[in-house]
This record gives sequence, structure tokens and C-alpha cells, in this order.
Amino acid sequence: SLAVSIPPSARRVLEEIGALDAIDAAGLYPNLGNSVIWADAPPRSETFSNDSRGYHTDLANLEHVLLEVAAKAGVLVHFGHSARNAEQTKTGWRVRCDGAEGSRIIEAPWVIDASGRHGVIARGEGRQVDRSTTTLAIVRRWKREGGWPEADRHLTYIESYDTGWAWSVPLGDDVRCYTVMIDQRETELTGGDLAEILDRELDRTVHLGRSRDGAQPVDEAWACPASLYQAKRYARPGLILAGDAGSFIDPLSSFGVKKALSSGWLA
Repeated sequence: SLAVSIPPSARRVLEEIGALDAIDAAGLYPNLGNSVIWADAPPRSETFSNDSRGYHTDLANLEHVLLEVAAKAGVLVHFGHSARNAEQTKTGWRVRCDGAEGSRIIEAPWVIDASGRHGVIARGEGRQVDRSTTTLAIVRRWKREGGWPEADRHLTYIESYDTGWAWSVPLGDDVRCYTVMIDQRETELTGGDLAEILDRELDRTVHLGRSRDGAQPVDEAWACPASLYQAKRYARPGLILAGDAGSFIDPLSSFGVKKALSSGWLA
């Protein structure tokens, strides 16, 4: 699952939705700041204030904690099922959810589409893709025996280079997720598997690629689209779009999870 870096400012939203205590108790890896190398500027490391920290985790773990919070609040959660189709009727919606044990139909007078980039309903609501971006994210995890240097263990790494930008999120003292963001129109993607392409792109960085020295990959490389899009409208009678179902912003800002939380809270 994709690693995420959540800024300390998200704590206020988590508190508002009643999830802060559960998130703090989940033992997520602390996010204490950023180390940035951008364009021709010198390296810069900035840590958050002493009384403020964010979180590093993977998306699956974060979703698991939030689903448990929702269930304790009285939400009926259909674990193991995913919404695949939604049809609007005269009285509301019929949503088909598929799982390992088969499908089930859920009927409701209104629906919040929070299905992320899949946009189960949002895609049919005029969601517009930003044609100026064709960004692809290539991701892999590395493990380093003994861990990364103490000073950098809790920092997000960000570095730009000639054909894209790269970032690295720690998931523990000895495990880091490395990702490159490349424009498919300007990057040669043929002649090699994803791991080779990822290594080639990281080798183009000055510092971030070298930070893997002494580390070994712990899983296969994988890719996902990271291009921008936004809806024409986010609400109409019977329907609200929340989070990445409605819009996707450049992940460089580390604001995506906070945006999704805020959007869901407002919905």
C-alpha cells in the first residue's frame, strides 16, 4: 500500500472527527519534519515545533484505524466489500458492493462518493482530468539493517531532478518507501521493468538515491497514476463527492490526506 506523510496540522481535523486518540494510540511512525533538495537550492531540513508532530504510515493501516473509529461511532461497516456500481432511483440510490462472499445491494436516500481515484459515481459527474499532467508514481520499499541515521529517521525526503521529483517516507527506523514522480510524456518507460526504471530515476538524483546505500528492497516495485483532476461540482441533491473522488492535488504538498479528511468532515 502507498506510504503517506501526514502533517501535524491534520491533528486538528482528526480531533474534530473524533479520531485523534485512536490515531495516537495506533503507534504510527512519527513525522517530525522534511528534508528538501529542490532545483539548485542547497539542502534544507526543517523540523516541526517540539509540541507538534505528524504521522508516517501506509494508506491501508490508516484506513483500518479510521474504519474502526467509524464502527465504534455507530457506522455499519461492510468489511471486505467494495462499492462497484451505483444507480440512482426515484427514491435514492442502489449501490452494489462486491466481496469474497459475493455481492450485496445497499439502498440509501443519498450517497457520499469517497471511492478515491476510482470515482465510482464521480467519473459520471463530469470529473475533469488536467490534460497538462500525465504523472506516474513508481513506488518501492527498502529495508536497512541498523536503520537510517538517527537525525533523518523521522523526516520526509524530497528532491527534484531534471526529469521529475522523488520522495521518501519512513515507515519505521529501518524501512523506507521511495517514490519517483515522472511525466510519462517526457520519460522513456520502455526497456526495463518498473524496478529498473525506479532505480534509473533515483540514480538521477544527487542525494536521495544515495540514501538507499546499504539498504535492500523488501517488495516489488509498482506504479500508480498521479495526474491531477477535479470535479465540476461536488454536490447535488442526493450526492456529495468527498476526498480524492472529487479532486486530486499534487502529492508534493503532503496535503492529500488532510484534504480528504477535511472534505469528508464537511460532507
